[in-house]
Amino acid sequence: MKKIKPIIAIDGLTASGKGTLARKLSAYFNFYYLDTGLLYRAFAYLLKIEKFSSSADIITSNFDIMTIINDLNLKDESITDSASIISQDQLVREYLLEIQRKIAYSPPNEFNGAILDGRDIGTVVCPDADCKIFLEASLEERAMRKILDLQKGYSIEQVIDMLKEHDTRDQTRTIPNLANNDMYFTLNTTDLTVGESFRKVVSYVKPILEKSYSNCNCI
Repeated sequence: MKKIKPIIAIDGLTASGKGTLARKLSAYFNFYYLDTGLLYRAFAYLLKIEKFSSSADIITSNFDIMTIINDLNLKDESITDSASIISQDQLVREYLLEIQRKIAYSPPNEFNGAILDGRDIGTVVCPDADCKIFLEASLEERAMRKILDLQKGYSIEQVIDMLKEHDTRDQTRTIPNLANNDMYFTLNTTDLTVGESFRKVVSYVKPILEKSYSNCNCI
């Protein structure tokens, strides 16, 4: 696909701050934002409510997965676990890859560009993204953040174990080590506030957009 508008790719593990940062950047630059994890959650949700019997059934049905990505049920923790497992399915990944690329390379006209967060965004989904960001944070810090989003009843130890399982599934996929990719702006958010992380990333993104898209309204 031909890139007409700028693309920002944000990668990182669970609770490293991807979504919060992406939403702030989206508002600041007026970029269309896609949380790619919601696509996998949507698959898991459709299977849970038994609307379809398998991932293959969803794909062959031509069901528009984008119509349900804002469903609040997708935030349920059981859906999170199922989505993490589904993301290992090569058939699902290839199907959703085309959807992600279509959005990234052809965002709605009213937006100045696109910003996607998730896994392997800068290496597989949008390898020619203008700005590639990789977020890190300690396991303990990520657990503290994650527990705030969960229903009551989880201990910090349980959340740490949960994150370890997710990390193992993410890190054993056949993708490059993003943190060691020189093309990435790597930021450890462990000791940073949301505002501090945002300002650091804007200082990285803005010069790139100014250089490559001098007529972009987002500058």
